[in-house]
Amino acid sequence: ATTATTATERQWWILSDPTILTKSITCDDDGDNASKCSRVLLSILVRIDRVDSYGSDNECEWQTTRQQKHTGNLTIESDWGERWVLSFHNNTTTDIEAEVEVKQPQQIQLWWPHGIGMTPVAHLHSFTFTLMTDDLSSSLVSDQVTIPVGIRTVETFLDKKLQGQIFRVNG
Repeated sequence: ATTATTATERQWWILSDPTILTKSITCDDDGDNASKCSRVLLSILVRIDRVDSYGSDNECEWQTTRQQKHTGNLTIESDWGERWVLSFHNNTTTDIEAEVEVKQPQQIQLWWPHGIGMTPVAHLHSFTFTLMTDDLSSSLVSDQVTIPVGIRTVETFLDKKLQGQIFRVNG
């Protein structure tokens, strides 16, 4: 028996270089480097490329197209359970830049350089980026990436008294 395959069209998005940067942190230091954060702002940067597939599940031709605008959602979820959903419209490539405020800043464990802070190793939070595409009649996961992120601030300034450059981490 032979099985007939029918050509289908699917829209897929691919994540490129998802990045989370610390925009600002407001913390109260209790004297032992165990800061309690009261406000954290993060910058999210990601590029989304769209490709269309044509053909059966076994044979697909991939090509970029500019014919229609499609919509989708980018969900970013933190390892402490907080999530942000960003909607987008895409022809071929979309750059997303967004600023989000952490609603549970007390859950943040700051990254500290080796030998400084409360933990012997640098703490990295995990963030999962999930792209959902509205593909004809349903929503499908198009791409998913998890990245480690150290949440911290770093400032630098010249100290005239010490005649050198000073780096200040987390405050």
